[in-house]
Amino acid sequence: MQSRRSLLFAAALLLTGLPVYGKSGGVLKGMVVNPNGSPAASAVIFCQTADGKAPHVIRSNAKGEFQFANLPEGLYNLRAQGSAKWSEWEHNIVLRSGKETSVVLRLFRAAPPAAAAPAKGK
Repeated sequence: MQSRRSLLFAAALLLTGLPVYGKSGGVLKGMVVNPNGSPAASAVIFCQTADGKAPHVIRSNAKGEFQFANLPEGLYNLRAQGSAKWSEWEHNIVLRSGKETSVVLRLFRAAPPAAAAPAKGK
């Protein structure tokens, strides 16, 4: 009888949407690589929620690896910067509570500034 009550209580918690004890955040991890594919050590990784809130910044290790642990479930955007190179923004990365999501951020060479357009009439 006791186990049946426990089972009913657990089911009621799940149905009400209340947090379950022991549920943890998700892990967003990955690697930053240089244009030639080698690991980008000490790159700066920018992480924020998809709506631009809750920014986090960390550095990659010597192998180019990074990890944001215990993040709330949701959508995230990531970008990396290292040695005057940037990655594209990776948008809407899905992170689930208690799960790991992996991403590879590839740095690319920044394009030189565009030449100034000549003024009209000259």
